[in-house]
Amino acid sequence: MNAASLCALWVLLCSPPRFGEEFHEISSETGPIYWKGLSHEDASWVSRELPKAMLLARQRLGVVWVRSVDTVILPSRLEMRRFLEREGLGANSSSFWQPLGVTVPSRGLVVIRWDHMAPSESLTETLLHEAAHLVMHPSNSSGLPRWLDEGLAQWVSGRRLSPDDIAYLVLLARIGALYPFVALEARFPAGHELSSIAYKESLLFIQYFVSIRGESGIPELLDAFHRLPSEQAFKGLFSGGSAQVEKEFHAWILGQATWGAALASIVNLWSVSGVLALVAVLRHQLRRRRRLEAMETDDPGQGTSAEPPASPSNPST
Repeated sequence: MNAASLCALWVLLCSPPRFGEEFHEISSETGPIYWKGLSHEDASWVSRELPKAMLLARQRLGVVWVRSVDTVILPSRLEMRRFLEREGLGANSSSFWQPLGVTVPSRGLVVIRWDHMAPSESLTETLLHEAAHLVMHPSNSSGLPRWLDEGLAQWVSGRRLSPDDIAYLVLLARIGALYPFVALEARFPAGHELSSIAYKESLLFIQYFVSIRGESGIPELLDAFHRLPSEQAFKGLFSGGSAQVEKEFHAWILGQATWGAALASIVNLWSVSGVLALVAVLRHQLRRRRRLEAMETDDPGQGTSAEPPASPSNPST
């Protein structure tokens, strides 16, 4: 071995782990895994399971592209928050700190929380969800509507809405309180109640799409929104634009539960959170209508438009 090779090896051996001295490192087929506050056995489990999740996500989405990623495993929500702030990935809403995983496709980074605050979601499901986010972004510049990104990631992970979840969305559809696609194009609303509805509505659209096109149509859906602006993608996939697709989607939702089941969805074990969510939605709708009325008053000759979406951020949850 020559001097240059010895020098390079010495630098590699002496260099601290990428994310700090407190992190350990283990290799995986998908790339390095950095971890702290866990056992070596836990990290080894992730090193075995993450490649499987990436493969399954590619199969379900019809994507052949593969990338190397850095994976960080943290023991708690507090450690995740500290890590994201230190890496300059601070959230723009309080709900950002709740997820079990965060993916930053532009940096090839996956951050996983080991402590599971949501017992309905297994760690395997979390790995599939985050792997799907990576698989859906074949380049640093590739962008997708947030509702499609999150809807497909949930679908790939195997999550499906419960009858109560669907009935609650039926109730929102009946009172005209579901989000239009454009409102979820770049980001989800702040606050747990509103963002939770956005996640469920996004997943339900994927379930709707599969019901009319089958799972074999998912690669075409993903490809269309990668290649085209949203409105053109809708027109290419369906008979009309986003407004027509929303109309047909909402009509399909209304057929998924009766009025009685819709009302009962907020008077169950989670009645308090259900009512809070409904109140939050109604307040959001009222503020939006007031903004539109104010715009009409200020400039009656120009028509109305919804508040433009903010610029998309890199992290996906």
